[in-house]
Amino acid sequence: PCACASGRHVPTLADIKAADLDRVWFDTARGLAELAQGPAGEIPVRFSNDFAEARVAGDLVVNGSRPVVAVRASDAGPLKRGAGLVVRGVSYRVASVQPGDAGQTLLELERA
Repeated sequence: PCACASGRHVPTLADIKAADLDRVWFDTARGLAELAQGPAGEIPVRFSNDFAEARVAGDLVVNGSRPVVAVRASDAGPLKRGAGLVVRGVSYRVASVQPGDAGQTLLELERA
């Protein structure tokens, strides 16, 4: 039941952001997200494996990439550290879980 004074539910900013996540950011039909196989079945994810470079201790340069997926917070429950996730046919383990805002969670991955 709604606790709004009028008795009608007025969407909050969190409600609107959650609806946008479903409608836009995790839309697999339009190619904005893709399906991954997790412990509880298929879930839509936004996958990134960007290259990064950092200069450490003067001339020492460390570079590489770290695969990351963004998932809806509502789908992140079974995706704890160490959980398996298959993205684009590659098996990964969740290395870290980073709760975000607007109803999504970032998962850093490592190859299984």
